[in-house]
Formats: sequence, C-alpha cells, structure tokens
Amino acid sequence: MIFIKDGLPCLVTSQDSEAYLSSGTLEIDDDSRDYFTELQQEQNHTGQPLFLRMAADEVIPIENAHDLLRQYGNFFFASLWTHPEYRFAFFQMESLPDYCLIEPLAKPVENWLLETLRCVPAEDSVLQTIDHSLVPGFSRAGYDCLEKLSLDEQEVAFCQQVATESGRLELLSTALEMNPTELAHIVFRLQSLKIIDLWPAD
Repeated sequence: MIFIKDGLPCLVTSQDSEAYLSSGTLEIDDDSRDYFTELQQEQNHTGQPLFLRMAADEVIPIENAHDLLRQYGNFFFASLWTHPEYRFAFFQMESLPDYCLIEPLAKPVENWLLETLRCVPAEDSVLQTIDHSLVPGFSRAGYDCLEKLSLDEQEVAFCQQVATESGRLELLSTALEMNPTELAHIVFRLQSLKIIDLWPAD
C-alpha cells in the first residue's frame, strides 16, 4: 500500500509483514521473539508498519523508526520495478489512517521514485538484459526531468558523458571507470524514469 497526499507519497507499507521485511536485515533475539511476532500480527491486520509501534513502545527512538520506514518502504516498492505483471489499483480515502505520516517522502515525486530504483538489487536479472552495444540518448522530456532530480555522483557523471560524448554503453563503462553492473543499474534507473532511451549504434 502506498498512501498519497496532494500527489506525493507519504508512506509505503503492507499487510504482509513478511514481504515488507524481506529485504532488510533485522535480527531478532529469542527474548524479543514473542513481542516481534505480536507486532507482525498487528501489521498484518492494520497495515501499520511495526516500526511505529516500536517507537510508541519506546523500544526505538521515533527518528530511527522514520529512517526504517523509509528504508523498508523503498526496498519493498523497489521490487515492483522488476515485476511488470504487478498492477496498481487506486482508491480515494476521506482521510489517511492515524498512523500514516503526513510529510511527503520526497519532493518532487520523481526523487522518491529514483530512491526506490536505487534499491533494486544489483544482482537482479533485469539488469542482465540491458544490451551494452546500444547507445543512450536523452528522451524529449529527459532534460526537464533531470532538473527536478537529486542525482548521485555516478548518475551525474553518466548524464554528463551522454550529453557531451555519448557512445555505446560498453565504451561509456570504460570512460566512466564503472563496471558493467554499475552502469546497467544507472541505465535501468534513468530508463525507468523515461529520461533516456537506448538506440542501436550506427
């Protein structure tokens, strides 16, 4: 579930707590097992991420809970990028649940989408399907979208290379001193946001 207010996502959660937690590295000791099981059952029933209950019980600080909400929400949503069979259904609500955070996860929404794309695992098979003999180029709306985004250093370097001296992906990998997997991940992110297209070399 993604709760949206004024066009911006403010919380990602799931009533399947095991799926929600599957990309993380939480370690639960035996003494906390019953408590954690209770939290999972509550999330399965209400959708409230268990980190908020842990903060309410003063098990973790609220700031830590918000960091974990963002981390696990991003990883949970990231799986949707590589499963095209998933479909979204939108429902209008009179009000958001009490547990739903009001502050948006990012402004504009493209920044949040980029965050989730960065969470796609590097070993995901979809990255292996990118043809490194193709040439990247900016789409018609690509430049406009770039102006909204907070890019990391590798993404900036890639975009600068495409803008000034584009070539086959295999050549860009060498010029940017990136391994093919790193480059494929950047290509996948920018292509998913429709910032770049890939074309056959002349």
